[in-house]
Amino acid sequence: MNQDSDYNTTPVPVTCGSNISNSTVGSKGGKNHHLFCPTQTGRVEASTCGSSFETEIQTNGTTRDSNCADCPADSNASCVGFNFRPGECYEIVVGGDGVSGDYVLSMNCTIANTTVVPVGCGSVVTGSTVG
Repeated sequence: MNQDSDYNTTPVPVTCGSNISNSTVGSKGGKNHHLFCPTQTGRVEASTCGSSFETEIQTNGTTRDSNCADCPADSNASCVGFNFRPGECYEIVVGGDGVSGDYVLSMNCTIANTTVVPVGCGSVVTGSTVG
């Protein structure tokens, strides 16, 4: 999936909170290529709820989940969830099985709490991983 020539020529950048409206009509292979390069650690659900055709999402080998939590069961949505970390970029490809149309790509993220607590040799630290 890392060859731009297999999809539209320029990857469309997406970030946490993005809602991108686009179309695969006229795109090479009927697919559009997006690039997600987070600056924090967390988890994302990328979904195409609100699309005009039955979409499929692929990303770095992660299998899609056809049960999108935020979309009606009878929608044309596809979604995929995965953990992310800073310094990594993730390709997200939106297309259909031989069909094209308009789609909305939504990036819903949960950012991990990555507070660093300094600990010295011999120190005793108490805390919680809740929340």
